[in-house]
Amino acid sequence: DFGYKITPQIAVTLGYRYGHQYQEQFSFTPYSSPSDYQRLLVGFEGTPWKWLDVKAQVGPDFRSYPGDTPTHITPVTDKTPVKYYGEALATAKLTAKDSLILKYKQFQWVSSLGKVPYYDSIVDLAYRRALTSHWSVDLGGRAWNADYNSGNLTTCQRSDWQYTLLVGTTYTFSQHLSANLAYSLDLGRNGQDNIANPQTREYDRNLVSGSVVFKF
Repeated sequence: DFGYKITPQIAVTLGYRYGHQYQEQFSFTPYSSPSDYQRLLVGFEGTPWKWLDVKAQVGPDFRSYPGDTPTHITPVTDKTPVKYYGEALATAKLTAKDSLILKYKQFQWVSSLGKVPYYDSIVDLAYRRALTSHWSVDLGGRAWNADYNSGNLTTCQRSDWQYTLLVGTTYTFSQHLSANLAYSLDLGRNGQDNIANPQTREYDRNLVSGSVVFKF
């Protein structure tokens, strides 16, 4: 990564990534989709205003999937696609006690279904209110999409959405110890056209969670 400060508070960056995503082939199927990738990323970091902190990187993602062999098939339509990669984190300090946090990421990933890769898109928006120096509450929402249509298997044509609403509270006993209690509502919805029974890909889920964190 190379960076240049435009002002003391704002910088632009230029980055390069080379990596590999590995997806092991099951013994009972010829399909899997490992790939090499190269990313050229332009970034922005800084505090354009005193109340706003932003970090972002975007750019092209150049993929190389292996060719087919008698014992292995890469089930993607394009073996050398160019995908979009983007991620961002923005934190707005609205007041001394209120903050708004936006997280965003889009990238090509290996399949959770074991065959074709999917394009992962997620946006998180969270609001935090500090009630006291120890106690805070959180409200949040998420939109998450997994699109498998870069593959060419008809059995793996999917576009799945999950929408989440969350409310939680955190109590910080000290700089080392905190506890959290949260509730979330997850709504899974089908986004794929021409599905005979889309309701079989949909669900509603209520989740109550609690945690204790000790840091040292």
